Amino acid sequence: MISPDIRLNPARRIFSALAFGFAYFLIASLSVTYTRFEGGTAFIWIASALLLGALLYCPRRTWAEIVIACAIGSFVATWQFSLGFVPGIALAIVNVGEVLVAIAVLRWAKPTFGDLDSVQEVAWIIAAAGIAGPLATSVPGAFVITEYTSVSFAQNWLAWLSGHSLGMFIFGPIAILVAKGQVAAWIDRTKKLRISLGALLLVLFAVICLQILFQDSLPLLFILFPFLVLNTFVMGRLGSVISLLILFATATIASLQGAGPIGSLDVPVTEKSLVLQLLLASAGLTVFPMAADLARRRSSFMNLKSEAALYSLALKSSSDLIVEFDSRGRIRLASASTKEILGIPSDILVGGNIFDLIHPTDEPHVREAHRSLAADPRTTIHTEFRIRGHGKRWGWFESHARRLSDEDSQRSGIVAVIRDITDRKVEEERLRSIVESSKE
Repeated sequence: MISPDIRLNPARRIFSALAFGFAYFLIASLSVTYTRFEGGTAFIWIASALLLGALLYCPRRTWAEIVIACAIGSFVATWQFSLGFVPGIALAIVNVGEVLVAIAVLRWAKPTFGDLDSVQEVAWIIAAAGIAGPLATSVPGAFVITEYTSVSFAQNWLAWLSGHSLGMFIFGPIAILVAKGQVAAWIDRTKKLRISLGALLLVLFAVICLQILFQDSLPLLFILFPFLVLNTFVMGRLGSVISLLILFATATIASLQGAGPIGSLDVPVTEKSLVLQLLLASAGLTVFPMAADLARRRSSFMNLKSEAALYSLALKSSSDLIVEFDSRGRIRLASASTKEILGIPSDILVGGNIFDLIHPTDEPHVREAHRSLAADPRTTIHTEFRIRGHGKRWGWFESHARRLSDEDSQRSGIVAVIRDITDRKVEEERLRSIVESSKE
C-alpha cells in the first residue's frame, strides 16, 4: 500500500507511477509470453487489475502519470515480446481504455465505492471491470491483433473477452484490497492465534492444490471448494484473496505443463484454457460474495454491540420510561425506572401489553399513531395519554416512539421513550381555569 504522503509528494508520485508501470510491464510480459496459445490474444490478462486497483486507491490528480506509465508498460511488453512496435501503441491505448471504462461505470454506479464490504460492491466490480470494460475494448483489441496475426477475429475476440474478464474478475478485487491496505489492516487487528490458524489453513490448501492439480488419475477439483469456503470464513476477504492466488498459481502452472485434470484433457490448449478460466471464475464467484457479506455482517455485529451497550445503559440509568414492544403491544424490554414511575418492576412489566396500561379513552388514538409508523418507519411520533400505575391514580404521560426494523427493513417492533407530564398537565389545567374565570 502506498502511504498518503507519498501520493502527495511530487517526486514520490513520479516514483510510484513508475513502479506501477514497471509492475504492469512485468505482468503483461508474462501474459503475452506464456498464454498466447495460438499466437493471437493472451488467454489470461491480469495487468488491467493492477491499474484498476491503483486508480481506485489514488486521488484523481495522480491518475495521469499512473495511466501513462502503465500504457508505456503495455507498449513495451507488446513491442518486445508479442506483436511489435505499431500494434504495441494501439494495444496500449486499448488496454488502459478498458480500465478507464470500468472506472467510469463504477463512478457512475457507486460514487462512494468502498472496500468490497458488501455483495453489491462485488457485483458492481464484476459488472464494471469484468464485463463492461472487456466488452467495450474487445472489438478494437481483437481487430488490432487480427491485423498482425493469422488468428481469426472471432477467436481473438473471444480470447480477449474471456481472458480480460477473468483477469479483472479474479484479480480486480485482490488489487483493490491490497491497494487500500485491507490486508495489512486485517493483520493488525487480528489476534496472533487466528493468524496462525489462517496461515496453517493456507499451507494446507496449497498442499491440497498441489496434490489435486498435478494428478490426473481422479477428477477431484470439487474438493478444493470446501477449503476455499473454510479459509474465507476463518480469514475473511484476506483468506479468499490468498486462496484464489494459490489456486490460480497452481492451476495455471499445472495446465501449462500438461499435468493434472485440466492439463491432461485430450482437447486443444485453447479449450483447456477455457476450462481453467471457468474453474477460477467459479471459485471467485463462490468466495468473493461470501467474503463481502461476512465483512458486512461483522461490521453490523460490531455496530449492534455498540448500540446494545448504549441501549443497556439507557435502560438502566434513564429517568424516563423506555419501553420496547411489538406490533401487538407486547412488551419486550422495559427500563429500570418503571418501578419508580409506575410502581411496577420491569421484570413484571415485560410480557404484558402496553395498551393495558393506557386509559380506555386514550387507547384508540395511541394505537392509530403507532400504526402510522408502518407507513414511514423513519418518522418519530409524539403522543400524550394517561397511564395508571400499580395502586396509583391516572397520570399524564407523553411518548416519543419510533419503529424498529430488522436487516431486511421489515417491521419488527416499536421503541418508545415515555415521560411523566402529570405536573405539567395539572399546571396547564390550573392556568386554563384562571383564564376562563377571568373571561367570566
